[in-house]
Amino acid sequence: KILSARTWNNNGITNHTAGRLRVEASSTLNNAVGGTFNVSTGNSAAITTFSGTGTFNNAGTLNWDTTVAATIDPGNFNNTGLVNVNANNLTLNGAGTDTGTYDVDATRTLMFSSGTRTLAAGSNLTGTGSVTVSGATLNVNGTLGSNFAAVSVTGGSLNVGAGATLNGPLNLSGGTTTLSGLTSVGTLTMSGGVLTGTGNLTVAGAFDWSGGTISGASQLTTQSTSTLSTTADKTLSGRTWNIQADTTFSAGRFRVEGSATVNNPSGATFTVSTGSTAAITTFSGTGTFNNAGTLNWDTTVAATIDPGNFTNTGLVNVNANNLTLNGAGTDTGTY
Repeated sequence: KILSARTWNNNGITNHTAGRLRVEASSTLNNAVGGTFNVSTGNSAAITTFSGTGTFNNAGTLNWDTTVAATIDPGNFNNTGLVNVNANNLTLNGAGTDTGTYDVDATRTLMFSSGTRTLAAGSNLTGTGSVTVSGATLNVNGTLGSNFAAVSVTGGSLNVGAGATLNGPLNLSGGTTTLSGLTSVGTLTMSGGVLTGTGNLTVAGAFDWSGGTISGASQLTTQSTSTLSTTADKTLSGRTWNIQADTTFSAGRFRVEGSATVNNPSGATFTVSTGSTAAITTFSGTGTFNNAGTLNWDTTVAATIDPGNFTNTGLVNVNANNLTLNGAGTDTGTY
């Protein structure tokens, strides 16, 4: 079904049950306020274009009940109404500006795959399913719901302007995530990509860090256990990490650089068992590690602490292997 260079105004109920709807060659589909557009096709390219750019404007209700994971990709999709992601996953490709609501059902995923999309002030991204940014630039200036099963960034950019509260996990494996407001998450899992921005981030649950860079002139506070694993570098650049529970660092290098600071407070234990000789180090600029708690040195090889500055007001236990301290520091604690 091809809509080409024509405007279709839907004021009633439309059922798209099979095949593809091609909105192309500067055509426009307007699902008006009060209109309902039900999509239950089994075609993965549910709403698409083969020739030129089309536009789908949803001001009514769009019910996504496809029998397979499918896409909206006419070129432009703007939502000022309600999109219910019900029976299957929805991928949005292309550009758009939204002031409406996306409601993602449990076990479903709303994916932003390409183009630049702005969820403007007044927009609402909500539900109990999952949201993934896989290649798009997604600017969130409205409400990012608290009850998602997961928010994931695998590529592209997620920019959260107003801050957000997520009861569930934030999973970062690629791309760039920029936080400009105060943000809290249930858990943070990071295996790649960049987490940056001027907004402070608090992680209530577990923090699992196996790769990637955490940067920005702001703070990271971890309230539960932290784990640094795999041989990939874990880079803290320009940000202050305030640890409030125990940390296990088992593999690779931990780079504390670009004026970054790590604070291991009284009552917290930081255990280092990596097999890298440059265990805690810097490649760019000076970092600082402040130990007021317990630092257990259980590396499998003789290794160094060399971020630039290391200050010990707590306890350092040199246990399983030799420890070399490079750089400056003033200590009132115990080795």
